[in-house]
Amino acid sequence: MTRAVAVPRAAAALVLAAAAAACSAPPGADPDEIDRWLEERLEPSAPLGAMSAAVGPGDPAPDPASPAGISVAYDHPERIEGVRLSCFGDGSLDFTVEVATGVVDGVVAYDRARSVTYEDLRCGPEHEVALPVADATRVRVDGFGADRDGAWYAVVVGDATA
Repeated sequence: MTRAVAVPRAAAALVLAAAAAACSAPPGADPDEIDRWLEERLEPSAPLGAMSAAVGPGDPAPDPASPAGISVAYDHPERIEGVRLSCFGDGSLDFTVEVATGVVDGVVAYDRARSVTYEDLRCGPEHEVALPVADATRVRVDGFGADRDGAWYAVVVGDATA
C-alpha cells in the first residue's frame, strides 16, 4: 500500500488558523468555530488522503490550466472510488474534483474526463461523490463559490479505505 503525500497536521492547522484569522468575517461566521469544525474532521487514518481549506466569498473559481490547488499524490497508482466532501455552515459550495493518472513533460496530467464539478453541494451533511479511477496518481479538490467565510474537507475513498 502506498501512502498519500500530505501536509503535516500541525502545518495544516497553522495555515488554516492564519487564513481564518486574516479574514474579516461577515456576521455569523466565527473563525474559532470554523477552526473547531476543521479539527473535528482531521482523519490521520485516511489511507488515501484527506484535504481541507478555508474558503471565502472573494475566492476565485479554480483555473483548470493551473497546477495550483490542494491535492494528494501517490507513489504508485491507486484505485479510487470517489471523494467524500463536506463544508462548514448552512450554505452551499461548489467543488471541482480532478484525478490525474500520470505526468506529461514534467507536469501532472489531469484528464478532463476525470474532472467533475459539483455545484451547490449543501454544507452540513457529508456528500460522497463517485469518481472511479483504477490508476490515480494524484487527486485535487477545490471548493469555491462561498457566500461567507467557511471551510471544506475532503477524504479520498477507495480500496484502501474499505
